[in-house]
Amino acid sequence: MVETTPDNQQIYKELIYAESIIDKIQELEKKYEKPRFSKMKLAQLVDLLLENHQPLIKDILQTYNISKDEIKTGVICPKDHISTMTYYSGSWHCPSCHFSSKTAHLPAVDDYFLLLGPTITRKQVAEFLHIGSTYIAGNMLRAIGLPFTGEKRGTTYFLPQNYEFIQPDEKDIKLPGAYFPR
Repeated sequence: MVETTPDNQQIYKELIYAESIIDKIQELEKKYEKPRFSKMKLAQLVDLLLENHQPLIKDILQTYNISKDEIKTGVICPKDHISTMTYYSGSWHCPSCHFSSKTAHLPAVDDYFLLLGPTITRKQVAEFLHIGSTYIAGNMLRAIGLPFTGEKRGTTYFLPQNYEFIQPDEKDIKLPGAYFPR
């Protein structure tokens, strides 16, 4: 979900909604019907691009003139897309729709990396996800498999090169049960 101020029109020039991607691809295919490169030149170009590729991690907040205070933190419910979930008993729980998940925090960790930078500490993830324990936050970061440097309070986790942002796997959905308050 992208939220911005009404006067920020720049974002609409660079944003393509998922349902419009096919139309955009078809538009580009019509615009560029004739191949510009031979297959051999294209293969050489692909090799050159892959060899020299470095992911661009730009400062999104600065680009769009957004303050860190404007970022909505917490784990947003992947089912109702509105409520902020709470973490207890090893899972994330939505107080509105009673959805439960062990992986709902993964998109929020991705958001942190995309918006705030390529490194994160246990304290930062605890604050960003609204978890009361840096110990639990550290366990979550280790479970994701992020590389890190340092130890104990000095541990910093970082975004590895060629990181593929995580898609939540909701096969671990739990229905409200005895331990889940209604």
